[in-house]
Formats: sequence, C-alpha cells, structure tokens
Amino acid sequence: MSLLTPNYMYDNVQSINIKELKSNGIRGICLDMDNTVLSIVESKVSEEVKDFIKKLKENDFKICLVTNNPDKTRIERVAKELDLPYIRFALKPLSRGFLKAKRIFRMRKLKKMAAVGDQIFTDVLGANLLGMCSVYVKPISIKDHIINRMRRPLEEKIVQKAKKKKNIK
Repeated sequence: MSLLTPNYMYDNVQSINIKELKSNGIRGICLDMDNTVLSIVESKVSEEVKDFIKKLKENDFKICLVTNNPDKTRIERVAKELDLPYIRFALKPLSRGFLKAKRIFRMRKLKKMAAVGDQIFTDVLGANLLGMCSVYVKPISIKDHIINRMRRPLEEKIVQKAKKKKNIK
C-alpha cells in the first residue's frame, strides 16, 4: 500500500462504518476539523456530525480534534460544541499532533488509532507514516485555504486511483 492510499474512504464522516473500525481494533479517533467536521466558512457543526460523534462516544471511542488550523478561538468553539479535546497547529503530516492525541487517549499503540480527514497529504499521509489507520472523507466544501486548493487536483487523482484499486465507485 502506498503511503498516500487511505485504508478507508467515505463520502463524509457520518457515513463512516463505526462497527468496522471497532472490529479492526480502532479505539481512538483523531478527527480533522476544517472541511471534515465543518466547512471553513461555517461556525456551527451539523446535527449529522454531532450524531456521528455521539455514536462514537456510545461505542467507547476516544476522540480528539487534531487540526493544522492555528485559530484558537475557532477551534475552542468547535471543541466545546462537540465536548472534545483538541490539538491545534498539529503540523500534519508530522507526528506531533497524533502523538499528543495518543497521550490524551492514554493509548499504548498507534495502530489502535485512526486519523479521519479530507486531505491525502496531511491526514492520510500522517496516519500511514505512523502505522495508524487512515480514513479519507470527501471535503465538505470546495471553499478551502489556498494551499489546499492547489493540492486538490493531485489529491483527486490519488483518490480515484485508490478507488479503482479497492473497486469503489
């Protein structure tokens, strides 16, 4: 498997198969924020995403927002709304944010953790480099930060190739 190929791909976070993750030993979720949990222009999390996070909690998953966003005010507001710990300015794909989440979760093994996010070059690559489970979700919005907009065409090619390999439509 390529370091850029996600273990799982979904249309959005609320369509993630929780039972499948759990049956594969995943117990901790590092959840990206921007364009994964909410678009970069929204300030409120959708009820569908709130319901998904509630289901994760009911299934005894440990969850932490892990974002490269440095905006403390925005992140704190979202984290409070979801009642989750957070790590801002995580520097994904570097290990810093994921290792902090591992300490928050009090977990011994990274392979029991999954990174969920909308970017191949940060969320998926970072998880795969550490031997974590990588879960790619489509970006919520086409509105994005400039650097991400520049990477999206290449990411889309990688996603399409991964879909063909995994026989996903």
